[in-house]
Amino acid sequence: MLVKAFKSNREININVSKYRIDWNRKVSKPQFKFKKFIYPYWKFDVVLEEFVIPKSGGKRIDLFNISKGIAVEISPASVHFEYNKFFHGSKEGYGKKVRSDLDKIDWVESNGWKIIEIVDEDLQDENLNREYLVKKYGIKF
Repeated sequence: MLVKAFKSNREININVSKYRIDWNRKVSKPQFKFKKFIYPYWKFDVVLEEFVIPKSGGKRIDLFNISKGIAVEISPASVHFEYNKFFHGSKEGYGKKVRSDLDKIDWVESNGWKIIEIVDEDLQDENLNREYLVKKYGIKF
């Protein structure tokens, strides 16, 4: 797969086979819950998990549906939207996490793909359905 390097217009050819999703692998509870929901809709697509952005120092995209051009970041508030000493270590660490999240969004969009951030509200049982996600994100099924 040909992608732009992180913060660059230089294109790099990446072998994505090592990132192919294992639908039964549990990375985190929120990510696993979303995977189980989306599986019937995406099971025949080329989907990657924990895809490392080239030349980014290890920044990862949680889920990436290459067939549909959609990157998915699972973003629980406790990690992505509020300071948490356990996850961030310090206020500076939290600032770095926020900057990292913004950089990932920029990279995805610079490659012409759509990114959606699945937040706590989206993972509530009453919201984790096709109609809700199409309305909120325009996600393709």
